[in-house]
Amino acid sequence: MLLQSAPGNAQSDERLKTTANLGSLPTMTAYYEDLKVFFQRAAATGVDPIVLHVEPDTWGYAQRTATGDDARTVPAQVAATGLPELAGLPNDVAGFVEAIVRLRNRYAPAVQLAYPVSVWGTGVDISMSDPSDRPWGFRVSRADRTWRDRTSRGASQRAAACRDAACGQRRGLRA
Repeated sequence: MLLQSAPGNAQSDERLKTTANLGSLPTMTAYYEDLKVFFQRAAATGVDPIVLHVEPDTWGYAQRTATGDDARTVPAQVAATGLPELAGLPNDVAGFVEAIVRLRNRYAPAVQLAYPVSVWGTGVDISMSDPSDRPWGFRVSRADRTWRDRTSRGASQRAAACRDAACGQRRGLRA
């Protein structure tokens, strides 16, 4: 949803589309309002589990933009939107992650959030190369460190499981 939105959709590069939209106050206000509606509707279904695959590729683009893999160095409109639920959150990508979790917790706590680890955000796309297991584990750790939010725990265990599964698949094993 974020990638296709204006004003970023006028950019030719997907990373620039994403970062332009993260910094756009009208776009991010509409984004959070739409996300709030999604969570309210999801909670009303009574279906369990519901999984929200949160903004695929956004995390890789933001990591490529970040200074030193620090999500706090990438601007994003969060508290500036004026939504009361987001008051006090930082106006950066770390705050964006927290905003999604905060809205989920308030409106649909049973919804599971799935954040894809875009390992290519580290600058190496493992689908286009064949790195050894050691650098692969380091890159997963970098991606995990960049996106670990203050409201969830266990991210490093998920990243380790992802790394182990991917390395096993590369060796022809099934995870």
